[in-house]
Amino acid sequence: MGSTASDCSEESLTTIMVANIPTSYTRHEFIEEVCRLGCHNAFDFLLLSEKRGVNRGFAFMNCTSQSAAYRCFGLLAGHIWKKHQTAEVKAAVVRWAAIQGLEANLRRRQQTAAKVANKRQWLQRQLPQGQHGQRTL
Repeated sequence: MGSTASDCSEESLTTIMVANIPTSYTRHEFIEEVCRLGCHNAFDFLLLSEKRGVNRGFAFMNCTSQSAAYRCFGLLAGHIWKKHQTAEVKAAVVRWAAIQGLEANLRRRQQTAAKVANKRQWLQRQLPQGQHGQRTL
């Protein structure tokens, strides 16, 4: 099972996208805050998207059931983040994710990781060789 949000009935929606997360939040801090809100043990997949060690301001959470997803959706929507606020206070924006279900999210994560690895290999082949035959960045 697992498909896109547009293919799912409301009863089978389990994956939410949480946006407007301050970029200084670590994965640990994000999980702590989400659990304190009442989503503890409600999700089985979490991807806090990062680029170069900094989160990109959004996360995907697959909840263990449709009722857990609706509960977390309601708890997180409009939530004012407790840490790392700037002069412009950020509140969470929540929407149903395009990819739904644990299996579909795991499959997508695996495909993305493979694409990144392939891109790195291609880039290394394109770089000139430095001393000792090593390719340099």
